Amino acid sequence: LIVDMNQVCITHSFDFLGHHAVLYHFIEVDALMLGFTVMVSLRSLSQCQQTQAEIDTHAAEAPPFSLLGDPAEEIRKQLEHRLINGVRAMRAYDQLTNQVSFKMLPFLNVFDFFWQVCGWVIFFDT
Repeated sequence: LIVDMNQVCITHSFDFLGHHAVLYHFIEVDALMLGFTVMVSLRSLSQCQQTQAEIDTHAAEAPPFSLLGDPAEEIRKQLEHRLINGVRAMRAYDQLTNQVSFKMLPFLNVFDFFWQVCGWVIFFDT
């Protein structure tokens, strides 16, 4: 591709494309889709790590279990503490999965598959 950078890509499979350097446009779109997917994945990873750090910090501050006090009250404190961590995890999950960019990833992958098939057809047809 680098050697024949200025060559015209002529394909007979897609007549509507004509005589253009269409293969490079296919590669540009692939690069954009890959970049978008990587950005969304890195942002998701960052949010998950941040939530995990919050949960770990809160778990380290767990109230000590005392055998001298009321057992029902001690169990309630421990249960409440653990439920708060679960709520943090579910809130982070909901925020992540409700982002438009995160919802686009499955459709982007399907589109990219067909886009790649068309690119390979053009590549082998020229």
